[in-house]
Amino acid sequence: MECKAYLEKGKQKNMKKIISNNKGITGIDLTIGIIVLSIFSGVIISLMVNTYSTVVEIRKSANAMAYATIILEKVDEKSFEKVNDSFVSYLEALGEVDISDDYKVEFSTETLEDSFKKAIITVRYDVNGEEKSITINKLKVKEK
Repeated sequence: MECKAYLEKGKQKNMKKIISNNKGITGIDLTIGIIVLSIFSGVIISLMVNTYSTVVEIRKSANAMAYATIILEKVDEKSFEKVNDSFVSYLEALGEVDISDDYKVEFSTETLEDSFKKAIITVRYDVNGEEKSITINKLKVKEK
């Protein structure tokens, strides 16, 4: 037991010597610290940039889907004859839809039979210099 206490006192003396001999930060300590800091800050900044670009892409995609959904709901509301290739311009003139300049909406129709039309809507938008698009088709049936 006494031997163990003696070893403990010896360790404490060695620790005091190490602490008392520490004369401050050396150049190597400073260099290593700066390198570690720059690596971690670079990783954190790249994660933040990637997260931001993903958020922007999701937001733009959601807005494009919302525009397409609004227009397709209007297709259901309006009569068969009013749904034609200039339908989006017609809705904008009535003030029923307001589309941001960041999005390009293309609307076209195909007459399948006398009482059926296929409405095709494509919403185009840019995300980080890359053009993306959403295309949705809808069948419009003539009311009797």
